[in-house]
Amino acid sequence: MISIIIIIAIAAYFYIRPTEAVGWPQQIEVSLMDRVKGMVQDRAPVLHLKEEEINSLAAAYMQETEPYRSYIGEGKITGLRMRLDQDTIEASVKIEPVLMVQAVAKVTYRLEWHEDEQLIRAVPELTKIKDLTVPQDWFALKPIEIPLASELPAWVKVKSVDFGADGWKFTLGLNL
Repeated sequence: MISIIIIIAIAAYFYIRPTEAVGWPQQIEVSLMDRVKGMVQDRAPVLHLKEEEINSLAAAYMQETEPYRSYIGEGKITGLRMRLDQDTIEASVKIEPVLMVQAVAKVTYRLEWHEDEQLIRAVPELTKIKDLTVPQDWFALKPIEIPLASELPAWVKVKSVDFGADGWKFTLGLNL
């Protein structure tokens, strides 16, 4: 019986072991205020954030805010890569739940734009490790809220957000 448990544990270790390299994205300085100033100068009402910039912002957000900072302490998160796909994001998160055991969890988030609150909400819908679907309560993931109003001056309002595979496009206007 003990040998069967050991064989199952070894098989599980080799199954969940990552086959792809997932690390922290390259840090890109993204200043929304500088972008807004450029938009005013160019008279362009649309701000476009590319996938690389969103990855960089997400990694910084994850390392600085709760509950993700405490997740890093508990499960040792060692990497993040996000892929955009219209109104969803697939986040590949490299975790080390136990010493020397690594896995890549792929979490699919559904994106929602709430204009009245001026925030983007990313709601976790599916978590997988390789081809195995993991119950949502194993990771206790909560929706991520990105308050855009706090990043922009009071006189700027986001009219609409277009989630695309190549990035997010924000249509801005004046908040009168």
